[in-house]
Amino acid sequence: MNELEKTVETLTNAIERLEKLRSNNVGQVTESIFSGKTTIIPMADVQHIERHWYGKEERTRDNYKGIIVVTKHTTWSKEMDTWQNNIFLSREEGDLFLNAWCTYRHELEKHTLVEMP
Repeated sequence: MNELEKTVETLTNAIERLEKLRSNNVGQVTESIFSGKTTIIPMADVQHIERHWYGKEERTRDNYKGIIVVTKHTTWSKEMDTWQNNIFLSREEGDLFLNAWCTYRHELEKHTLVEMP
């Protein structure tokens, strides 16, 4: 098989995969709102998530108080050098949120990831 035939075959396979993905329920998620013990968060509003640490020197995977959820409504305060209007979740509720967030993002983006041959 020459180089041109390989290229045509690769492109044909890619087009078939994209058409199959497009015909599926692209962007469908089972849950788009997190409803925790103290907070309700629309997943589409979340910009990013930060851990809130106990100490600046001890930033290890398990050494945090909770998480800070930054949404599209959150702003940065230069005077306070931190986020304003953020959502703070305790570690227990934060772990539940992170699980829900990862599931949401996976369901939202799984159809846009092209399988590599």
